[in-house]
Amino acid sequence: MKKYLYMFVGVALAFALVAGCNPSKKGAGPEDPGTGDDVQTPADNPDDPGTMPSPTQGEGSATPDPVQPKAPGADGETPTEATGPWMPAVEGPDGIEERLGSLSSTDSKVRSSAAAYFEVKGDVATEWFVAYTSCPKDDVRRGAFYGLSGRRRLDPRQARMADIFIRGLTDTDEQIRSFSIGALSRLGLMRVTEALPQLIKMLDPEKETKKNRMKVVSLLGDECPDPDVVIPKLVEVIQKDPEASVRVGAMRGVRKAVGNRPDPRLLNVWIQALTEDASPLVRRQAATQLESYPPANLAIAQEALRKATKDTDASVRAKAEKMLGAGQSGS
Repeated sequence: MKKYLYMFVGVALAFALVAGCNPSKKGAGPEDPGTGDDVQTPADNPDDPGTMPSPTQGEGSATPDPVQPKAPGADGETPTEATGPWMPAVEGPDGIEERLGSLSSTDSKVRSSAAAYFEVKGDVATEWFVAYTSCPKDDVRRGAFYGLSGRRRLDPRQARMADIFIRGLTDTDEQIRSFSIGALSRLGLMRVTEALPQLIKMLDPEKETKKNRMKVVSLLGDECPDPDVVIPKLVEVIQKDPEASVRVGAMRGVRKAVGNRPDPRLLNVWIQALTEDASPLVRRQAATQLESYPPANLAIAQEALRKATKDTDASVRAKAEKMLGAGQSGS
């Protein structure tokens, strides 16, 4: 009896296995991925060449979750993550130039896309930036200088970096000149010294923008490559630049150039600014500088301080009264 029972169970199991592996069901075998309407072909998805997208997920679908996409630029592919309808996927001189120009776009989405593209290119992108700093197209050249001035690209150990940014100080594009000033501030004193003649020329208000002049006076104050040249030039800016913000920047720069200490040589500079400058911003800064001097050093400033107690700016008046009171109590 047991013998017949075992035979019956064996036949039933065999029948079940055959029924469950019926090859007539289309797409069930591993060699046939299926060609249903819910499957896209590469032609249906032109933004992802050479890969088969996952089937569309529907409610109750047994299709597994789609495979995560590769990181942009993986295996040498054009980074589709960094390419959208606003950026061509073309690689070559024209495509690179367009992306470089996009780095200075007013559209933040375009800028971000271009930046992402160059980020995944690593050292290759650095070489592109170097090469295109000589491009005759302003927007392309601007993008190259912008990319090269980033902290991850700017290598102070490379002499070619200093050469590029010193050359950038004379560029016709004001943004490139601005990038170059900022880059020099990270390249160190030796490079700033090399660039000093051109930096001095950039303090001419008839030839340089206010923004760039402010950056130059700050750089010269921080580095002060040659005090005999830098300090007199900054004093000249305090006395003659038409923009109050630049004059204030030069006052702070010259103070840093002398070591952030009350230098007696500058007393007359502060007194003149306190009594003669038309801008309350400059007069306020002059009063602030004078406050750092001991009362004994302010003897020659007494007349200027008395005049400042009648200044139209309340802060200037308060500082002048305080200094006069300190002088009287100390005498």
